[in-house]
This record gives sequence, structure tokens and C-alpha cells, in this order.
Amino acid sequence: MTLFLGPRTSPSPVAAVLAASIISAGGRFLALSGTTWTVLAAVALGAFTAWRASQWPALNQLGASFRRWLRGGLGFVAVSALVLTAATVAAGQVNMARNPWYSMFDIFIITDGSAPYLDTYSAPYMVDDAGQTAGTIVLGVLLTFALFCVAGLAGIAIGLASKDRTAAIILVTSAALAGLCAGIALASLGETVEIAGEVLHETSPNAGAVAAAIVLAILAPGAAWVIARAQRYCP
Repeated sequence: MTLFLGPRTSPSPVAAVLAASIISAGGRFLALSGTTWTVLAAVALGAFTAWRASQWPALNQLGASFRRWLRGGLGFVAVSALVLTAATVAAGQVNMARNPWYSMFDIFIITDGSAPYLDTYSAPYMVDDAGQTAGTIVLGVLLTFALFCVAGLAGIAIGLASKDRTAAIILVTSAALAGLCAGIALASLGETVEIAGEVLHETSPNAGAVAAAIVLAILAPGAAWVIARAQRYCP
């Protein structure tokens, strides 16, 4: 990973990833939603890999091996995604154990059925669409891991596309298409209901997770295409 991350005198990538993991996991206990903190961690990873990938033209001029450089970058993304996923999922499950209503504020928590909870008078009741099974937890882990992997991959693509208009167009088009498809999915995965005379649109359980999966599925090929066509003098 040294060729991708740069000399040892640069800020420690390990420290940066650990800090992002701690902030992302701990922040959701203090303010904002779980979704917000998870996405912020993904953006931070993408920004870091974009910064490192933007150094490739200089390395390319020096005759560095693109395959070795890219292997280092992908290895860093994979390790970072594992660390961030572990911290994020653990924090999310702790919040779910404390209060199943947390699932409403974290689209990366996939639910199935209802979950028991106690009201302010310690009377038990069921929280709709807040239950979890081993299968839904695994799906949540995979979705979170995919988010961080695609974020890191997209960051590399953005760094490589910084001086390539065609590559930039591909990335912007992929992002726009992803947003459009996610919006269509959210609109279709719901129903219109009337509550106290007011018409509201209610989304189905896990609609946010489905939309996130669609975004990732569209962004990943676009980023991979940009990386595959990156200029290099040495394979």
C-alpha cells in the first residue's frame, strides 16, 4: 500500500481511519441520525482516496507501476471498509438494543417484523418494522461494507478524473442516474395515507436500504470504468 499512500512522513492513514471509525460510531450517540454519521464516514474515506489518487499523474511520470499502485489503493479501501463497517455496525446494534425506534434513523439497519419495547410507564408494546433477525443483520453488514468499498473506489476514480473531462462526465452521469433511480425506488416503495385529514406519503420498511443499494450498484461500475481507463505508462 506504500506506493498508493505515499511516504511515511505523510499523515498516518491508519490514524485517520481509526479516528473516522470512532467519530462515526460515537457521534450517533450524541446528535444527528445514524444514517448521517455512516454517510459522513464514507465521504471522509472517499475524500482521502481521492486525494491520494490525484497524486497518480506525478507517479505515472516517474514510471510507477499502475497495477502495483492500484493494488495498494484497493487494499487500503478494503481494510478501511472492514474497520469502518465493524465500528458502524456495532454502534448501530447497541443503539437498537437500547431503543428499537433507532431503526427509523438509520437506513443501514435492515428490519423484519416488530420489536418489543417499554413505554414511559414500563408497559410493554411492539414497535412496528423494528425487528431484526440474523439474516437482516447480515444484510445490514453487507450493505454497510458495500457503502464504504464503493466510497473508496469512487474516491480513487474522482482523483484520477480530476484532469480527465471524459472520466468526469462518466462519474457525474453515474451519480445523476443513481440519484434518479433511487428517487424512483423511494417513490414506488411507499403508499399515500391520510392521517388526521392530512395526506402523507409513507415509505415501506427498508426502502432507504433499497435506494442505497441501487445507488451503490450504479456508482460502482462507473467508478471502475474510470479507473480502468486511467492513463499509465507502466502497467
